[in-house]
Amino acid sequence: MGAITRRPVQNWACNAHTTGRMLGRIDRAIASGHINDTSLVILAAGMNDKRQEVPDVEVVANLVSAVEKVRAVAPGAQIAILGRLATTNAEGRFCDRNTVPDQPTGAIDRRTAAFEAATQNNQRAAAAQADVQFIDIRSMTIEANSSFGLDADRFISGVTDTTTPDYNMPAHPSLAGSRLLAQQVSAVIVAAAVTGLLP
Repeated sequence: MGAITRRPVQNWACNAHTTGRMLGRIDRAIASGHINDTSLVILAAGMNDKRQEVPDVEVVANLVSAVEKVRAVAPGAQIAILGRLATTNAEGRFCDRNTVPDQPTGAIDRRTAAFEAATQNNQRAAAAQADVQFIDIRSMTIEANSSFGLDADRFISGVTDTTTPDYNMPAHPSLAGSRLLAQQVSAVIVAAAVTGLLP
């Protein structure tokens, strides 16, 4: 994203974090001086809450609290909630094994599909409640770019995976998936600059 926007990027994300843990990381980012009135702050969390059975109402409240924390110290900052890449496809299929070129192998995973849909709904609800933008990545990627996509189109790796290009962690974004996220966030920066919300 830094290369696309030519702006400094600070990454306070933490693997496996929940929306509750994110609140503490925001405090640390504020204390480090990385959030100010010229910042674009992207909040991306919620799926791990579902896996840990955090109630939806608490997830939404935590995301809204995160926005409020930022606004309290940087009322001029632009804030957006970033949705997640689709792991399951529109049928709810998760391909955990990708070892034969362009033949992803997997099964219907109703639990993960339900968690993804709930996370999407929670993020959308929090964005509406906090009056910030929600970038709905899942809707952009569920048809062709989930773990069930063809090798060149797949933005999420499988658990056992030798055919997804350029990825670092199982069941996480590939480089192409990360690039899409960067492009979508960069579009928010451009829009904010055009409207004068960011320099």
